[in-house]
Amino acid sequence: MTTDISCCHLTTGDHLVLEAMNEHHHHQDTFFAQMLRSKTRNARLYLRDDIPKDVATLNSWVTYAINDMVVGPVQLVHSTRGDAAGNELSIHALHGLALLGLAEGARESLQTDDGQPETIVLVKVAQVFDTGGSSRTPDGKTRPAGEIVPFRARKAPAATSPWSPGDDPGPTAA
Repeated sequence: MTTDISCCHLTTGDHLVLEAMNEHHHHQDTFFAQMLRSKTRNARLYLRDDIPKDVATLNSWVTYAINDMVVGPVQLVHSTRGDAAGNELSIHALHGLALLGLAEGARESLQTDDGQPETIVLVKVAQVFDTGGSSRTPDGKTRPAGEIVPFRARKAPAATSPWSPGDDPGPTAA
């Protein structure tokens, strides 16, 4: 089945993230803010398990092209630092936001901060975040979602009654 490339596809969780971002940018008239408003208003919403596998969602590994120059694979993240380091691309950056919700083969026309036109194309969704708690890299290796810290179980308290006959204060306690 081929996913419709003419619209934006978002998980309900991704949509909530964009709604929160929209609250921050709602008074701005930048290209970024306009795209953000368009994605939140016009997206088709899916549950996480129901979204097509060829759609870029948060934590997806994607390969894309900007003006025919291929980039990636990178992981779409919700970092507030703009372009995240290394192999991550934040949705707070223009290219990250543009890719979020696109299906493979879909293209988006962008305008950079200095007014230059760009065309971004989603080439491949390499791997989608595994909701089981780990993330797979494009080469198929599993990366743990977090560090596992061992802990010692608490010792069970002694099975004694909190009251014993020698502790009875008698009628004077009343």
